[in-house]
Amino acid sequence: MGIRFPRTLSHIQAIRKLSNPRTVSGLLSNLFIAFIELLINIPVMNTVWRERREMELLSDEHIKDIGITPEMVRIEYNRSFYDIPDERKRSFNQANKRTHETACTLYL
Repeated sequence: MGIRFPRTLSHIQAIRKLSNPRTVSGLLSNLFIAFIELLINIPVMNTVWRERREMELLSDEHIKDIGITPEMVRIEYNRSFYDIPDERKRSFNQANKRTHETACTLYL
């Protein structure tokens, strides 16, 4: 009795699976939603970026009053423009729901 390994897809089978219209459309759909969410979050990214730049200008007294350390300020200041907190991110579903609610309010 030898060890049985799970069967893996050959290269041809993998290409056939990826060329499946449903798989490609799903991939394009996910890519489209990711792009839309990036566009939706650009204003949030800009706001967070400005807040980080303003935080860097705070004096040590103000930093201590807030309850953080200069090291925490330095770490936050050096974060990427695209690195925004999850609780501040907007999603495609939220924007779509908000648009629908606004439309319903306008027409009622």
